[in-house]
This record gives sequence, C-alpha cells and structure tokens, in this order.
Amino acid sequence: MPRHVSSQPFSGPTAEHQRWHPEQRGTHRRLVWLVDPISAIPGEGLLPSRTWALARALVAGGHEVIWWTSSFSHTRHGPRTPPLLIQDEEGFAVRLIKARRYRRDMSLARFASHRDFAAAFERMATEEVAAGQLEKPPAAWPTASMQS
Repeated sequence: MPRHVSSQPFSGPTAEHQRWHPEQRGTHRRLVWLVDPISAIPGEGLLPSRTWALARALVAGGHEVIWWTSSFSHTRHGPRTPPLLIQDEEGFAVRLIKARRYRRDMSLARFASHRDFAAAFERMATEEVAAGQLEKPPAAWPTASMQS
C-alpha cells in the first residue's frame, strides 16, 4: 500500500512531524472549516481524498477541523450516512448538508445540487454561529472545484 494511503485511523502527529516542527505542537490552535461537497468521507469505504488528507494534517498540527460536505455521494450517486465515530477515529468532525440527488455528472441537476449545497451551507453555518453553537473560524477553505 502506498505510504500516503492508510486504512488505519489517524493517530495524531507522527514522530517525524514532531521532530521537524516541535514549535507547532499545541501552539496557534485554530478552528478550520473545510468545505467540499464531492470528496469521499471516512466510513464510505473509499480511498482517502485530498480533503481527508488535509483534515488529518491540520489535526496533526493541533487544529480543530470541521469538514462540511454534501449528504449526497458524488461517487456513488446515493445518499450518505453520517460517520458515527469519526471524531474519535480521525480527530475531526464531518457535517452533512442536505443536497438534492443528480444522475449525471455533467448536468444542470448537478449544478443545482451544488447551488443548493452552497446556500444551505451558508444558512446553516450562519445560524449556528449566531446561536453560539459553533465558533466562527478565521477562514473557511473550499477544497474542491465546483466544476466538472
């Protein structure tokens, strides 16, 4: 199995990371929101995506990560179920946002699904920050292109 792909749960920063970046251990903790409606999430039985790897790296650096994604799986063209133990296994949270289904990757229905996802994300995040249920991060990083 390639070095960058692991089926094992993330167990924190590696000894190599800690050796080369001892100043980063536990300092400058930030809340980071990753917004990616497309990539595979933990628990789907697919290989880790770039967003998944980024979330792991941020957690290894001592950051708190929330990954906002679609309730519709782009890869399997079906509904996703929330990963139950993700916080314990990977160290980050995954938030599913309800999105409409689409059959073909190159379609107006996909565009509408992503438009709905963006609107629902903005509404949900704004409401939860305003209610004090979530801390507002200094930045939210979109990690996937909305283009085909």
